Amino acid sequence: MSKKFIDSKVNIDCKKFATFDTRSDMKWVKILGFASDYMSAKLKSKGGQFLGESVGFHVSKKQGPLIDSEISRAESWARRLAKY
Repeated sequence: MSKKFIDSKVNIDCKKFATFDTRSDMKWVKILGFASDYMSAKLKSKGGQFLGESVGFHVSKKQGPLIDSEISRAESWARRLAKY
């Protein structure tokens, strides 16, 4: 989802959503915050129905891939969401 959409005036009343981001050990992220938290707050303010907490999956490099231990965690999270 793009920042342009999230910052737009689109009303998403009653639409269900979940957010995630990818995370690395970059220090600046801890200062600025995580993308999934920002997206969740913006989408909630537009009337969306949040399906759970924001999730961050750790990647081995800036562009990925997910670290091995995160793959099963991501699959589990997606399965839980699919039930909604």
